[in-house]
Amino acid sequence: MLSDYAIGAWTGPDAFNLLRAEKSDIPFILVTGALEKERAIECVKNGIADYILKDQMERLPLVISRVLEEKSARDEHRRAEQSLRESEEKFRTLADAIPAAIFIEQGDRCCYVNRAGEDITGYSREELLAMNFSQLIHPDSKDAVIEHRAKRLDGGQSVSRY
Repeated sequence: MLSDYAIGAWTGPDAFNLLRAEKSDIPFILVTGALEKERAIECVKNGIADYILKDQMERLPLVISRVLEEKSARDEHRRAEQSLRESEEKFRTLADAIPAAIFIEQGDRCCYVNRAGEDITGYSREELLAMNFSQLIHPDSKDAVIEHRAKRLDGGQSVSRY
């Protein structure tokens, strides 16, 4: 959306705030005859996409193109985040329905455990997520688990169950 900075009793930022109040994500560009740099920076910080001085209108196509590309990137990012949330929800639904324990670790910390993991270990999800994963391994099995894990991390072959 293009708007002059001064619109009678209104200002461009007034129009922008009305658009924002409607939860619209339409890019907003101010066109102005003379806007102090500090005020222009304040407008951009408040969410206005850009501004154009009236004596530099040749920049308008470039600014519009850039602003539309940025909006497209934001929209794509939102779609990707939504898709990720949906995928995570599907994973959790499936993983919580499986009777086998599922642990996902990041580094040496457990970052996900399903309900079966809680039931089998006797620990709550919060307790498991606070634990170092090696704390769950029986002392008699630690050396074998460390060996198999090292093989997997190095890209080597390791049995899937041990």
